[in-house]
Amino acid sequence: MLNSFFYSEPVNSVLELVGNTPMVRINKLVKDGSAEIYAKIEFFNPCSSIKGRICRSMIESAENRDTKKYYMPDQYGNPSNRKAHYLTTGPEIIEQTKGKITHFIAGLGTTGTIMGTGKALKEFDSNIKVIAVEPDDAMHGIEGLKHMESSLVPAI
Repeated sequence: MLNSFFYSEPVNSVLELVGNTPMVRINKLVKDGSAEIYAKIEFFNPCSSIKGRICRSMIESAENRDTKKYYMPDQYGNPSNRKAHYLTTGPEIIEQTKGKITHFIAGLGTTGTIMGTGKALKEFDSNIKVIAVEPDDAMHGIEGLKHMESSLVPAI
């Protein structure tokens, strides 16, 4: 099997390249044998971000509906955001870890990643701990993450 980011043949659309991102073991955070920590490498998506998943999901969802002459994706209020992670990110993590996952940690922005991925993981194994993290200060300067106490809570 080829690594997920290498393709043996050309694809018909850049959309086919969204998702199936690799995971990398993080070796320096814990002592050997105490835990295994992995990071999902979402910058391998075509737009170099996890946002590629939700963009594809929101646009495909809109195309399948009777939208009029315009469409506002609204990642903060669109259920296709969390659905993208429920259908792709969660199952990928289960497959890539061979189901050996005890915890999932994600930062809070739109909350789509943690809600969708968390739901998929919890359905797989209700004992998996889903942990949300947020910056400790409103003026943190980390693009995409929200300090929830000082932010509008996303509608999703």
